[in-house]
Amino acid sequence: MAAETNVFAIALFDAVLAAAGDGMHHFVLSTWIGDTPCLGETTLHLNGEDIDALDYNGLSDFYVLFQVALSEHRPSGLVLRTTHDTHEVCMGWRIKLGAFVPLTEAEIFNAYCTDLTEGGPKPPEHGVTYATAPALRPLL
Repeated sequence: MAAETNVFAIALFDAVLAAAGDGMHHFVLSTWIGDTPCLGETTLHLNGEDIDALDYNGLSDFYVLFQVALSEHRPSGLVLRTTHDTHEVCMGWRIKLGAFVPLTEAEIFNAYCTDLTEGGPKPPEHGVTYATAPALRPLL
């Protein structure tokens, strides 16, 4: 069963990378381990089939947390922020029972443009596009 979970996680992570395309990508993953909220992040540069991790140890830790997020039955999410030459694109997915549910443009905008302390709106960041995430289709 663990091998099947690992194959599925690899296929799903490959689908996330395919959706990301070329560029500098910052991934932030939030999930739970037991009753403890956990946050993992990594930055990857993709260029065709070449992948450069800015921190390979951090990538390994991130991937372990990614597998946990897929196996837990607790709320989890993944946000991808891609830097292009003159702007950034931000999108994300809600993770439910091992499936990635794309966040809409409005949901990702609200997540980034709400003051967490006060609960009110805050202005969007200059040069950032908030986009609907694509549906992911892992190839197994």
